[in-house]
Amino acid sequence: MLSRVSVVAMVLSLVGCAAPKPTPVDVIKTSVNQMNVALDTAAKMSPNTAAVQADPTYISFDKMSIKLTPAGEAQLTALGPVFKVSSKITVRGYCNRRDIGNAKAAAQARANTVRDFLLQMGIAAGKIDVKVDTERALHGVRVNFNG
Repeated sequence: MLSRVSVVAMVLSLVGCAAPKPTPVDVIKTSVNQMNVALDTAAKMSPNTAAVQADPTYISFDKMSIKLTPAGEAQLTALGPVFKVSSKITVRGYCNRRDIGNAKAAAQARANTVRDFLLQMGIAAGKIDVKVDTERALHGVRVNFNG
C-alpha cells in the first residue's frame, strides 16, 4: 500500500510534466511563422501580390467593393494570434475620394467589414478602434496593433 507522502509526490511530479503556458513572445513567434505561410497563400490569391508582401497589415479591396476577399481573410487570420495579445488595434479604412463619390461611407464600410471579421475571430470589441481616410489613393484597410 502506498503511503500518502508517496501519492502526493507522484501527483506533484506529474503536475510538473504539464506543458508550460506560452509567453507573448512565443505566441508572436508562432504567429509570425503562421503569418508567413498565410501571406504566401494570400499573395498567390491576390491580384496585388506586391502589396501583400510589402505590408501584411494592409488588406486590399477592389475599388468598388466593401467585401473582404479570401486573400484578405487569410491575412487577418494569420495575424489573429498577434491581435489577441495586443492591447489596442486600429482598423483604418481607405477610399480615395477622387475615385469614389461617397468615399467616407465606403472607407467606413471597409473598416467595419474588417472589424466584424476580427470580432468573429474572438477579438474583444473594446480593443478595436475604427477610423477612415479618404485622402490617400488607397482602396483597402490597414490594421495597426500594439502590445
